[in-house]
Amino acid sequence: MRDSILPKVVLDYINASNAHDVGAYLSTFTDNSVIIEQSIGRDLIGRNEIKHYFTTYFVEYDTHTEIIDFTIDNSVIDMRVLFKGHFPGEEIIGLYQFHLKDDHIEQLRADLE
Repeated sequence: MRDSILPKVVLDYINASNAHDVGAYLSTFTDNSVIIEQSIGRDLIGRNEIKHYFTTYFVEYDTHTEIIDFTIDNSVIDMRVLFKGHFPGEEIIGLYQFHLKDDHIEQLRADLE
């Protein structure tokens, strides 16, 4: 499977997200991670803001993420995903750019296509 070439932390992120496992989701990030979330127009800094974001947009909307495609360039992974959930339209294409450091997500850029 092509997903097997993804770094473990990215697969852990997707799996934790789909399981709505807040603890596992947060464990994929460094202590001072930032999510640059262009679709909501703000940056989420640190685990408390990231936790609130995850529970609001993934847990409460019962969002599930399917990987469409991705590229890897050293420690940066660009990814297109399909979000399905209980939100207007029920599915939408998302864009992720993971920046990794020490086997964790240091920065995540997120947007909608």
